[in-house]
Amino acid sequence: TGIGGLLLAWGAVTGSAQGSEPAGQGMDCAIHPSKTIQLASPIDGVLAEVLVKPGQYVEQGELIARIDADIASADLDSARVKARARGALEAAVARVEAADTKFQRATNAFQQGVISPVEYEQAEAELRIARQELKRERESLQLAESEASRMSLVVQKSEIRAPAAGMISEALLHAGEAVAGGRAHCRRAHAC
Repeated sequence: TGIGGLLLAWGAVTGSAQGSEPAGQGMDCAIHPSKTIQLASPIDGVLAEVLVKPGQYVEQGELIARIDADIASADLDSARVKARARGALEAAVARVEAADTKFQRATNAFQQGVISPVEYEQAEAELRIARQELKRERESLQLAESEASRMSLVVQKSEIRAPAAGMISEALLHAGEAVAGGRAHCRRAHAC
């Protein structure tokens, strides 16, 4: 997934025309950048704002554009709450402790011939089930933590920054337009 829209073009004019042209006469030529980079983002979305204009010089790391991250931010908040939720895990731990205690008592009672093999097997099965539920709750918590990390990355990637210093040569997309799949959103020319 990605964004398409601004093009940064880097270019530098070297040398000087000083003294090589008679006064009042211009040069008829085109200057091409030494390197052109098409910037893209790894996430889909709607371009919320473009902070640069063609002809503007940007420094490396400078914020160039933002993708609307309101929904992703809300999803991040929700994922963080789920990742911090410990109630179900604590309940599963308590169920394992209770089932373990019941199984220990059942083992002693079975060895003394006080309970039937069916009652003993039932206590053993309850302990196995409680342990599996605890495992499931731990896995769910790990998934929630992983989702919170992923959503944090999505929110972070909603900011498009200049990978190097250069001049914006062309804006391919504007605020309000959909961006997708690594499509370029600006061109930048490299300053030598």
